[in-house]
Amino acid sequence: MSFSKNKQGHREIDASELVRYFGDECDFSRLEKPKGKSETNRIGGVGGEDLRAQLKAIEEERERERRQFQDQLDYLRKILDDNREEHKSSLRLLEDHSNKANGWKEAIAQMKKELTSQHEQEINQLKRALRSERDKGFWKRVFR
Repeated sequence: MSFSKNKQGHREIDASELVRYFGDECDFSRLEKPKGKSETNRIGGVGGEDLRAQLKAIEEERERERRQFQDQLDYLRKILDDNREEHKSSLRLLEDHSNKANGWKEAIAQMKKELTSQHEQEINQLKRALRSERDKGFWKRVFR
């Protein structure tokens, strides 16, 4: 598109260029802005209604985003709570295994006691047999 500069040095595009580029979408029937009045001074007019509609749309979008973030936050909190419960149950299982490990230690200690008592009984039997052999006379030992 071509343009020309006005007296103030601003670029101006000829209306025919806009029609050539945009086609029927160009609508030149709109009112031009009154000179000397800004959009903020015209809030009560047509421009103000557009601004209010845009503002309302933006507010609705922000509210929707807030709800979405709150839902995500609630979901993440639920996952965190679930993970905490899982962690606690894992710790309980570990504690249970440590108690069972003590049970194994007790069982091993009991078996050790039983084996020790069996060995002591065997040693006592051998000692008695040795004493009875000593108590026999020399000739009895030789001529059994």
